[in-house]
Amino acid sequence: MPNLSNLRAEIDQIADDLQRAYVLERSKVNTDKDGYTNAGFSRGTFYKWDSEIRDYLNNLAQRIKTEVALQIMLRLQEAGMEAVDVKIGGLKARNENIKQKSSTEILEWLIGKPSQSVITQANATADQDEDDEDQLLQLPASAIASSFYDVYRDIHAHGHTEYVFKGGRGSTKSSFVSLILIELLVNNPEWHALATRQVANTLRDSVYSQLVWAINYLGYAEKFKCTTSPLEIVYKPTGQTIYFRGGDDPLKIKSIKPKFGYINMLWFEELDQFHGEKSVRSIEQSAIRGGDQAYLFKSFNPPPQVSSWVNKWLKVPDDARYVHESDYRSVPREWLGQTFIDMAEHLSKVNPKAYQHEYLGLATELGGLVFPNVVIRKITDEEIYGEDDGQGHKIGL
Repeated sequence: MPNLSNLRAEIDQIADDLQRAYVLERSKVNTDKDGYTNAGFSRGTFYKWDSEIRDYLNNLAQRIKTEVALQIMLRLQEAGMEAVDVKIGGLKARNENIKQKSSTEILEWLIGKPSQSVITQANATADQDEDDEDQLLQLPASAIASSFYDVYRDIHAHGHTEYVFKGGRGSTKSSFVSLILIELLVNNPEWHALATRQVANTLRDSVYSQLVWAINYLGYAEKFKCTTSPLEIVYKPTGQTIYFRGGDDPLKIKSIKPKFGYINMLWFEELDQFHGEKSVRSIEQSAIRGGDQAYLFKSFNPPPQVSSWVNKWLKVPDDARYVHESDYRSVPREWLGQTFIDMAEHLSKVNPKAYQHEYLGLATELGGLVFPNVVIRKITDEEIYGEDDGQGHKIGL
């Protein structure tokens, strides 16, 4: 587990023994109080540390917790498939009781508890103090397709500022962005977010609906107030707000003034539909003002033309940017349904170029071609001068 080894090395670099002990204990529990109590020191000692130190230690503990959760998830998936094979064998037993027990256990394995994360399961025996600090929200392990594990780790480590998610249909990129945005909002009580598309009247049926889905999936419906007039989502315990604006009215973006804190998260959905790099940069400059950390999430299906502004923009290196590529093939089949899979596979056979663009998210055209089926070749003499029509006339160009 190279990632855990790196985290262990980071812990060893902490000079203060109490701080090292706190990180290790905090990674096992859900509140700061349990962390410093289990580490053997008082609340007063904990709050004597600068807020920046406390934030760093909690961030490190959270990264350890995330890495452990992902490793557990991978092992559970492997063990789960072996267990299912055994239980499926039980369905063939002659004994009716064995058959019923196998059926029940298979259903429980398949359905599971979507709002319970692997970390919650691993810490089920830990003491909970619900009257103390709010627990950190952890994405359910069942919500993350395997292709997003690495970028999830990077977001928790704040390895980059800009995260670009490109991919074809069914890649779950928008679902992932909506889930991670809600997680970050809940875990950072001073942060607000802005979700945007080029055209304002497309917001309600796209990013707004996607974020409402994420809230419901996580079991947080009672903690959020979602309204369509005005179009916004408010986290009720703190008053944090997710704003929605269109790129077609930049003045409305400049006018956003949170009552406290800053807009630290900005989500561009369907990035390719915005009017170029300059337009996107202007929105970023208007929205992200203040605070030491920010996340810029950008999701889109790449246009087929290689010459599209967004495809050319991605070719320019940027150390602050993480580019994530995904497609439906890395997503559990049951999430998409057999009909989706059948349609994709059929298109791959009858129109491979369209399949590569629509389902794999690849730019497949050079661009600028009014007639994409034109073939460049030498014209023969017969085509130029024509052939005799039998009556002494030449039929040709």
